[in-house]
Amino acid sequence: ITVRDGKFWDGDTEWVPRGYNVYPLQWSGPDATQPDWAYTRQYFDRALETGCNVIRCWLYNEEAWHGMYEPDGLLNDPQWAIVDELLNMAERYGVRLYPALWNWRAAFGGANGNKDVWVDDSPFWHHLHVFTRRYAGRPGIFAVDVMNEPPPSFIYEIDEAAVQIKGYDPGMLVGPGTEGQGYLNYGSSTLGDWEAVNKLDSIDFATAHLYPYDVLIAGGSWDPADLPQLLRTLKQRSDGKPLVVGEWSGMNGGTMAVGATEATLDAVEDAEVGHLFWDVQVDNSQGFNGPKTWRLDSIALELIGAPNLPYDPVPPVVPPPVVTPEPDGFELDERTWKKLKRRIGRLENRVAELEAALDVHEDNPDAHHA
Repeated sequence: ITVRDGKFWDGDTEWVPRGYNVYPLQWSGPDATQPDWAYTRQYFDRALETGCNVIRCWLYNEEAWHGMYEPDGLLNDPQWAIVDELLNMAERYGVRLYPALWNWRAAFGGANGNKDVWVDDSPFWHHLHVFTRRYAGRPGIFAVDVMNEPPPSFIYEIDEAAVQIKGYDPGMLVGPGTEGQGYLNYGSSTLGDWEAVNKLDSIDFATAHLYPYDVLIAGGSWDPADLPQLLRTLKQRSDGKPLVVGEWSGMNGGTMAVGATEATLDAVEDAEVGHLFWDVQVDNSQGFNGPKTWRLDSIALELIGAPNLPYDPVPPVVPPPVVTPEPDGFELDERTWKKLKRRIGRLENRVAELEAALDVHEDNPDAHHA
């Protein structure tokens, strides 16, 4: 995957990353301390069923239960072997991974404001260097986020990390992992801070995390009609780079506001930006927000449990449906027809990707079968 003219390209074909986040992708299953590949395969199976082409995952390096490095800074070979198998699986399925290499929150192996973790010879730099050298040129990696939701004060460190990644693998795409919703009454940065990080020459594409429902929890106001303009603003101020909404949903904690989710999905699809739903887990797996279940809704999946908090405080203005008669007598409203056309487009792109994968792997029976 490359970037040019403000878009992603797979060879000469325009390509848009669509998918979802899975925090414990390689540690799924009843025992979260050990990989259970039967569970992990379900994520890839569901990606194919829903027309997704990317799964954003998490490769932090200091967590005690699956850290990439031991406390004394030595390489944790068993954990890297697990990542090897995860990447091999992704390539067999033809679904690309989008790893976040570091986190802001200390509870998940991150910096939590401590820039000392970025100094020379720190576990972070070892982690970055080993990852980039180990997986340089692998087609199963779409891109990496240097950090998940970094504060704007880390702009120098993000730039330095991106430059080092490019030094090992010039072809690896790098995003900053920025959240950037201070101008929506929540988050850690203003629009100007977001713009400065995403305009770095070392960064290939801009990122934002979109949780309109959180505005309400913070005491703000939100109208779903604001989303298209927000996305247009982010695209205009991303220095001509493509925009990826690395996380989005209508969720707050374990509660899903269905109306907010539908509105956000429509907005990111209509804006033609990359987007990854937060987040998805198979039944009975223990992850960031507890057990979850699957439900297909375009590419989004609804969490267990009915919403119990108010959402959509300003009801969206719904125009009269435009009925489009079909030759066989069926009639579809405009919204349904638009979703079907998006689904058809994703399926056509998926067919093309699978045909290309078959050509590449025709001499490899296992890959060819997958």
